[in-house]
Amino acid sequence: RRGRAGYRQFEVDLHDGRWMLLTQTVHSSGWLLEIGVDVSDLGREHRELRIARDLALRASQIDPLTGIGNRAFVLGRLGEALLAARGEERPCVALIDLDHFKRVNDWMGHAAGDQVLCHFAEGLQASLRRSDACGRIGGEEFLLVLAGVDLTLAEKIVNRVLDQVRAARPLPDRPGFAYTASAGVVRALPDERAEDVMARADAALYQAKDRGRDRCVRAD
Repeated sequence: RRGRAGYRQFEVDLHDGRWMLLTQTVHSSGWLLEIGVDVSDLGREHRELRIARDLALRASQIDPLTGIGNRAFVLGRLGEALLAARGEERPCVALIDLDHFKRVNDWMGHAAGDQVLCHFAEGLQASLRRSDACGRIGGEEFLLVLAGVDLTLAEKIVNRVLDQVRAARPLPDRPGFAYTASAGVVRALPDERAEDVMARADAALYQAKDRGRDRCVRAD
């Protein structure tokens, strides 16, 4: 049952008219735990209200433009990864910023800028494993949380993302347009807080920009 989301909850109706609330949790080994609760007696109104609540909760964690996680979602995942970290399991964090993005909006319009953001977000999410997380934290800046990797491998992963960006042509009506991105990548230190990890990643990102952009800088 590999390949499923780590956790999800949904409702289904059975052929005999009953309604079941199902939760699915995937263990790191790949085993799936599924629990079903008969919620038929709650009535249609209660079910619709709960579904609306779940949809609202999901919407509060999704960036409406790109469809990936928003700032609250990815920072929450970072906090969870830090709490769960033991020994060598500390996560790596990368801040990625699209280079000279303001020029895209100024020269080609915000619609083109939105296309570039969506293109980058789609490629970023497609490059992740199930245990990783990413999100748009503001403007043209994205946060990537990589679990179970050392700093060297994290740097390789981020550089692959930058390579994909470098080779991409995200605007069909402007086939000559290309863009680049800069990144700073760090590994969380023992007992380090999320804001401190972010500050170090931001400093590494600043170094990448200071060195000419279109590169990844790691902070050992």
